[in-house]
Amino acid sequence: DGASPLLFDYWDGAEWQPVVIPFSYSYEGQWATVQGRISDPAALSADFKVRLSYRDDVYPDQVEHHVDNFEIICE
Repeated sequence: DGASPLLFDYWDGAEWQPVVIPFSYSYEGQWATVQGRISDPAALSADFKVRLSYRDDVYPDQVEHHVDNFEIICE
């Protein structure tokens, strides 16, 4: 398990806005489950979950995590 910021952009109707969300994750096989909260400039917010697949590239001095695919599920 760990924690890291989730970075992506969303369309606010006029332009793309960056979003930075702190989240926690846990690995289950080749899937990680991410939970967090997003708020837009209009003060609308929604709880969401992100399901993502990943692969690890293991090197002698580090392990790199690469996200292959993800989906955002709003609740």
